[in-house]
Amino acid sequence: MKYTGLLIFGFVILFAKVESLDAQTKTVTFSGPKVARQFNPEFKGKPEEEIEALEHKLSDAWLSADVAILSELHSDDVLVKEIVGNKAQFIDLLTTPHFRQKLISIEKSEMRIRIYGDTAVVAGRQVMNLRNPDGFSTTTAPFMNVWKRMKDGKWRCVAVA
Repeated sequence: MKYTGLLIFGFVILFAKVESLDAQTKTVTFSGPKVARQFNPEFKGKPEEEIEALEHKLSDAWLSADVAILSELHSDDVLVKEIVGNKAQFIDLLTTPHFRQKLISIEKSEMRIRIYGDTAVVAGRQVMNLRNPDGFSTTTAPFMNVWKRMKDGKWRCVAVA
């Protein structure tokens, strides 16, 4: 009987580790536009899962300078912290050769997603590895994106901070 309890306890611990590993896999490090994912970015499940997939898709679009996806994921009137301008100017900035040469990778972690009806707020930590004239540097900063489900049913990023 003593060994049965120990065996059950061992399975519980093993199961808990597998669950935490799976949770970590969903917030994977991004190292390039072709990063393999364990989920489908077009998945229509819980709003939190949709938003998480869109955050990954947005990071990949930044890395690959994919204008079509950047345009698709941002609303026409997107607000961007510290940038005065419109959506086209923001996307132009992200796709300039200067910006593209600097950005090597993006890692998002500690993502917390809150859903408020048709609005979602995502907050977390973002590590960007950059190439600069002196070699390489890493910038770590908090980030926050606000998403809105539009009339067509698709989520669009309406604010970037």
